[in-house]
Amino acid sequence: MAVYKVRWNKFHPRTFISASADWTVKIWDSKINTPILSLDLGMPVVDVMFAPYSSTVFACAILEKVFVYDLHIDKHSKLAEIKPVKQPKLTNLSFNCYEPTILVGDDHGGATLLKLSPNLTKGGVVPKEHEELSPNDYEKLKMENLINVAGKF
Repeated sequence: MAVYKVRWNKFHPRTFISASADWTVKIWDSKINTPILSLDLGMPVVDVMFAPYSSTVFACAILEKVFVYDLHIDKHSKLAEIKPVKQPKLTNLSFNCYEPTILVGDDHGGATLLKLSPNLTKGGVVPKEHEELSPNDYEKLKMENLINVAGKF
C-alpha cells in the first residue's frame, strides 16, 4: 500500500511519522525496523504532521476529517476530531509555526484554517520535576520515553 506522507519530528531527530493508504499512521524510530506505534484510522490517511511545538502532538487527515493526537496524554485516542468541509476530499495539512492553527487543503482547491484549542498547544512547558531541562530537551525526553515504552511491547 502507498505511503502518502512521511515527516520528521523536529524535537527528536530519529523519529518520523507516516501516513498510508493502508489506513494507518505509524510512528517510527530510524534505528528500529518496525513502527514503535501504529494507529488504524479506518480510511486512507492522506497526510500527517508533527506539531511544531510538541514532540508528541500530531495531526492527520483522512479524506473527510482531521484528527489531533497527543501521545504524551493518550497513546490510542484522539484529542480532537474536526470535519472542516462538507463535500471536498482533504488532501493535505500544515501546522502554523506561530499561531495555534492548522491549514487544510482539499481536492476542490480550497484551504480551510482550523483554530486549535489552547489546551492542544501547551508545548514548551516544562513541569517542575524536569525544570533542569530546556523546553527542547524536555520535548526530546517525552518522545524518548514513548519509544522506550513502545519497545517493551
